[in-house]
Amino acid sequence: LLVNATPAGMYPDVKSCAADENLVRRAGCVFDAVYNPHETLLIRLAKKSGIPAVGGMAMLVWQAAAAQTVWTGAGFPVSEIDRLCSDAILEMKKKFGNA
Repeated sequence: LLVNATPAGMYPDVKSCAADENLVRRAGCVFDAVYNPHETLLIRLAKKSGIPAVGGMAMLVWQAAAAQTVWTGAGFPVSEIDRLCSDAILEMKKKFGNA
């Protein structure tokens, strides 16, 4: 598992990457905690090599939902979290023009 927990690749520095392509190719799976853009250079390199890869948007939204549960007792169904993630990705694309 290759995990990027740095801001490398985060908007506006979208051309940086926390790992080189040779390291990415050796990974079995990639997780990039960066959430903007949705598909970072690290994620693209992994996908290009056929490696499963996910970005950080779901982690960001789920931690916010968990905090709301702690603070207010609110609960969120998985379908609602999925919709919030999709909506946030679309809004980022509109605002920042990136993927």
